[in-house]
Amino acid sequence: MVSTGMIASLALAGAACINHVEGHTYLTQPLAEFKKGASKSSWVAEFPPPWSGTFRTGAQYAAVAPKKGYKDLKSFLDSKGPTCGNTLSNAKAKAIPKDGMLKFASSMEHPGPCEIWLGNTRAFHNDDCEKTFGSATSFKIDFSACKGNCMLRFYWLGLQDGGKRWQSYKNCIPLSGSGSSSSSASKKKKSSKSKLRSLEEIDELTL
Repeated sequence: MVSTGMIASLALAGAACINHVEGHTYLTQPLAEFKKGASKSSWVAEFPPPWSGTFRTGAQYAAVAPKKGYKDLKSFLDSKGPTCGNTLSNAKAKAIPKDGMLKFASSMEHPGPCEIWLGNTRAFHNDDCEKTFGSATSFKIDFSACKGNCMLRFYWLGLQDGGKRWQSYKNCIPLSGSGSSSSSASKKKKSSKSKLRSLEEIDELTL
C-alpha cells in the first residue's frame, strides 16, 4: 500500500524535476518564437563531456576547446541539437532593439560560455555568462553587423552537475532593419554638438 507521505514525496520530486528541465532561459527581446508545443526553456541536446578533464567553469572549457579545433562556441554547438533549437527561423522578423539591449526570460543559471551571432558575424562572446552577469537578465550588444536583415543566433553551453552533463541551448530570431553601435551613436551626438558650437560661433561673429 502506498502511503500519503510517499505520494507527497513523489509529487515534490516530480515538481523538482519539472523545474530542473524548465528553469532555463530564452530571448524575449527580440522575442524568440517557438515551434508549436515545444518547450521554450529546455536544452536541445544533453551529452557527457567529450574530453577528459574537469569542466566546472566556463574558463576550463575555454582553455581546452581551441586545442580541440573549436574557434568559437557556435562551431562546437552546431552539431549539438537542431540548428535553431526549438525556435522558428522563419518567424516574422523582429525589429532591432533601439536601445541595443538583449533581454532574457531569466538569468543563465549554469556556468558556461554564451555567444550572439548576427548573420556570419560574432557580435558577442563571454567565457562564463553566469559568472559575468549573475542574476541579470539583460545586456547590451553592438547590432551594427546587421545591415538590412539578418538572423540573430543565441548559443549557450550549460555545464551541469559540476561539468558532468553538458547542455546545448539555441535560439534563432530573424531581424529587420539596420543596427548601429553605441560608439557610432556617441560619435553622432558629439558631431551634432560640435556643429551646434560652430553655428553659435558664427552667430557671435556676425553680431
